[in-house]
Amino acid sequence: MIRERVGMVVVFNITDNPGGYLAVNISIMSGVALRAPAGIDPASYEIFARTFFAVPGYVAFIQQFQERMAAIALKGTMDRAAIWRAAQAEIGQIITQVYADAQAAYDRVAVDASRTIRGVDVYTDPVSGQEVELPNSASAWQMPDGTYIISDDPNYDPSAEHGDGGKKMAK
Repeated sequence: MIRERVGMVVVFNITDNPGGYLAVNISIMSGVALRAPAGIDPASYEIFARTFFAVPGYVAFIQQFQERMAAIALKGTMDRAAIWRAAQAEIGQIITQVYADAQAAYDRVAVDASRTIRGVDVYTDPVSGQEVELPNSASAWQMPDGTYIISDDPNYDPSAEHGDGGKKMAK
C-alpha cells in the first residue's frame, strides 16, 4: 500500500506601501504530491513542509523597491507639473503681449482717425523736437519767437514777409 499526500503551495506577499495602502500579491505554485510506501510515518510530509521558509529581508527589499518606484513616479509628476506651470506662464505672457500690441494698434488707428476728422497733421517742432498738431492743408514754419506760420502757398517764404525767417517744420 502507498500513502500519498497532495498539497499546493500558496505564497502570500503583503507589502505596506507609502501612502498607507497594503499590496497583496498571491502566487500559486504548482501542486506537490508526496508518495511513500506503507509504514513510513505520515509526519514526513510535515517535515518536508517545514523546509519552506521566508527569505529574510525579502519583504524589506520589495518595500524599498516600491518606495523607490513611488519616489520616481512622484518626481516625474512634480517635473511635469513644473513644465506645465512654465508653459502656462509663457502662454500667459504671450496672451498679455498680444493684447497689449492689439491695444496699441487700436490706439494708433483712433489717433489717426481723430487727426483725419479734425484735419490736422503732426509736425515736429525744430527747436524742442516735440510733436505739434497743425492744419494738414498747409506748410508750417516756426518763427524765432516760437510762433507758427501756416500757409497753403507752396512758394511762401516767411523771410520775405517777416524778415527774420523761420524754420520749416517737417511732418
